[in-house]
Amino acid sequence: MAWTSLSIILVGVLYSVDSVILPLPPYLNACKKGSPDFDECVTREALNGLPGVLKGDRKYGIPKFNPLKISAVKLETAGNLVINLKDVEIFGLDKTVLKKTKLDPYGQTLSVDFAVDNLVILGKYDMDGKILVLPLKGNGDCNITATDLDFKYKTTYKVTEKNGESHMYLDQQSLDFNSTRFYFQFDNLFNGDPVLGPNTNKVLNDEWESVLMEIKPAIGEAVSAVASSIVNSISERVPYRFIVL
Repeated sequence: MAWTSLSIILVGVLYSVDSVILPLPPYLNACKKGSPDFDECVTREALNGLPGVLKGDRKYGIPKFNPLKISAVKLETAGNLVINLKDVEIFGLDKTVLKKTKLDPYGQTLSVDFAVDNLVILGKYDMDGKILVLPLKGNGDCNITATDLDFKYKTTYKVTEKNGESHMYLDQQSLDFNSTRFYFQFDNLFNGDPVLGPNTNKVLNDEWESVLMEIKPAIGEAVSAVASSIVNSISERVPYRFIVL
């Protein structure tokens, strides 16, 4: 099932961009393209800088990751399932483990492999439609929990002139991931029906692998959208000449 539309509102996550030009934050260092150890430098600096990034930095438009707060997410499938999430809090990203990073300044591509042991998504949901052959309708609190997540993120980027400076903006993105288990809990399904609600949650959890295959593209798009918003927020402040020497 293809996801036909996705919109994410990061109100309260990203901050307004100041006109002042900034260097990279002190916990991130640039690497010199063309140097023999460029790839090793990129991985090393990404590893060293990740803790500073995950703490959040208002000056650079980097949100806090414990938890990461997203005001609204809207998902719509070709199979007529619409899910609106709001007041979303994502726990576990602050424990992200970076496995591999590769930056190609000539082909303008970036890839990042990372892992998260335990990810918990809490929020309010409103949904209507079906997944697989299962009807889904309700609104209330939801909890989506995943364990042992391995992510592979790839993106191209463009370098655009703005106000006399070159800035890097993420372009075409893709994200794939694997998990050992997903758990779903949607409260108040079918207006709180005491039979349909629990039984539907049970089917979602018993058939979690099939359910995940349905929603996997949407999760990838959502994570990519958040990553793009954060990276582009930083690049609005930091010219490309400070990112790659």
